[in-house]
Amino acid sequence: MSSAADLIARFEGFRETPYWDVNALRAGYGSDTVTLADGRVVPVSSGITVSREDAARDLDRRISREFQPSVVNALGQDAYNALSPDQQSVLTSLAYNYGAGAWNKGLRSVAAAVKTPGTEDDIAAIRALGGHNGGINAKRRNAEADLYAGGGQTYGGSSGPEPAPGFDPSAYLAMLEQRAQGQQQDRAWQRATTHTPLRTTDITNALAAPQAQFYGDWLRG
Repeated sequence: MSSAADLIARFEGFRETPYWDVNALRAGYGSDTVTLADGRVVPVSSGITVSREDAARDLDRRISREFQPSVVNALGQDAYNALSPDQQSVLTSLAYNYGAGAWNKGLRSVAAAVKTPGTEDDIAAIRALGGHNGGINAKRRNAEADLYAGGGQTYGGSSGPEPAPGFDPSAYLAMLEQRAQGQQQDRAWQRATTHTPLRTTDITNALAAPQAQFYGDWLRG
């Protein structure tokens, strides 16, 4: 398995028989599908037994076709290439846990942080996700944050240092969401003022940008 697959397998654990999780039957390494030796992909169903080989094959397939591409799409190829293999694996693990479509939802704050210089915000954003779903995955998020930072921690051992006293995950996520919104507005304003073809969302974001508000106030004044 790839390094990302190995990391995810450590977090998810292996189960050869199906179990219900959130909205589907899952088995293997937390997947609702199984990839057989002949390449066929079949859904997990009651009564089946999943081998480690089939589960590993399924995990590799989904990482290469779903989850790593989702990270690249969220960050851009250059930003993704600039990350270390461990950092790429951590972001792939987040996508696997949250879903490939979560980069504009639950993982939006992480994407915004990774796009900014330095890694402190990235690490804090990953750790802050530990407050989601009642903190059920807080230990996993701490381990991912440590690995992203270069601590080399693995799930099942020490989860690394705890967040600093007084650290408020909700407030931190809100700050990162606000930053992400500001970045979208800045990009939309730049496209609007350089005659770059605009999308509907660009128009909305450009009108909400501080620059637009400034010029509106100036014209009215």
